[in-house]
Amino acid sequence: MTPAPAFGTTNDVSTWHRFTRMFKRLLWWLVWAIALISLIVAVPVGYARLITPCTGPDCASDQIRPDVVGSMLSLGMSLQGYAMFNIVIALLVAIPFLVVGSLIFWRRPDDPMAWYASITLIIVGVFITEFIDGLRVLGPGWAWLIDIMASLAWVLLGVLLYVFPDGRFVPRWTWVFAVGWIMTQLPYYLARLWPADWIIALNPGNWSMAAQLPFYSTLFIGGIVDQIYRYRRMSTPLQRQQTKWVIYGLITAILTIILLNLIPEAFAPQLMQEGTLSQLLIDILSATAFLMIPATMTLAVLRYRLWDIDVIIRKTLVYGALTVTLALVYFSSVILIQTLFRSTTGQQSPLVIVLSTLLIAALFSPLRHRIQNGIDRRFYRRKYDAQQVLADFARHARDETDLDSLVAELAKVVGETMQPESVRVWLRRQNRP
Repeated sequence: MTPAPAFGTTNDVSTWHRFTRMFKRLLWWLVWAIALISLIVAVPVGYARLITPCTGPDCASDQIRPDVVGSMLSLGMSLQGYAMFNIVIALLVAIPFLVVGSLIFWRRPDDPMAWYASITLIIVGVFITEFIDGLRVLGPGWAWLIDIMASLAWVLLGVLLYVFPDGRFVPRWTWVFAVGWIMTQLPYYLARLWPADWIIALNPGNWSMAAQLPFYSTLFIGGIVDQIYRYRRMSTPLQRQQTKWVIYGLITAILTIILLNLIPEAFAPQLMQEGTLSQLLIDILSATAFLMIPATMTLAVLRYRLWDIDVIIRKTLVYGALTVTLALVYFSSVILIQTLFRSTTGQQSPLVIVLSTLLIAALFSPLRHRIQNGIDRRFYRRKYDAQQVLADFARHARDETDLDSLVAELAKVVGETMQPESVRVWLRRQNRP
């Protein structure tokens, strides 16, 4: 009689593997179907909501007030046009996330990290937008669905910082931060099921701003620090390229959206009023920045012909710092020169804008070179030194006529830039008849 195989044999492992693979695929298709159906249903519901000015206290964040309708009509945009504009912007954000998530899953359905990234992109792209949030009017079932999927979006995106690119927590104790991300959302649902005071107190949404800011900052900054640790200690060269892409996309998107929304809110709140031209422009720029997340995630997860991310990061640092510097110089010069004009002539002059613009035009090129050299020296020291050595060699080779001296200089340049163990130079002799 053949004894029964013990649990844990090859057959058991393969059966468990097939079961988990089938379960993950069914779960992915379920999430994808929910996202697609929600997006389709949200279009007519959102259109009906957006063409109706809100007069009550409980208005959606994307609805306009009656007092803004007149200024909106003066810009040549009707309520129907405003509604279509918002729907198009929402679809231009959600559809790329859906497509990219589907592409990643289609290319690598059995890769755990690709599966996780795909699910994250689909949920984040669809369920954290104001457009989908309007489905709450359809009933409590839809409200629960929107709440759960939006909470999953933030948790999955937060935990992604701690498990990318190999799906493991490194160091192992960083799973505590994942629990922290879960605790940002879980007390909200527990309080709805069991409204005890201590559960309500656990919800970070009920904390003061002085408590919320360090809590969320610790979770987010901890993920960035964890990625830096992986980059320096654990990652392979390919994983380092992946990490650069993901961190670049997240930081660029988050900082751009924060600056676009918080600065006008702090200094010119009227610019953020729904239906104004400035608010429409901010929506377009925010949507464009948000698309950096799926774009960089695709390049990182699929790992197919990775581009040189260092070039893009370098250009972003240079032109980002240049833009901020020129903006500060421009506004400072306008204020300073306008003050001088007012003190001498007693009135303002439109010539100030012209002079400030000319000043910016004159400073653009030298400032760009200075900022680029500073960034190269600080962040790309080896590349900066190599470029300097090559530039010196080009000047030397232009004026050198002695072949032996030129060969010696070439060997020196290769040794300084490439740092090989040895350098040999072969010269091809031209055969003469």
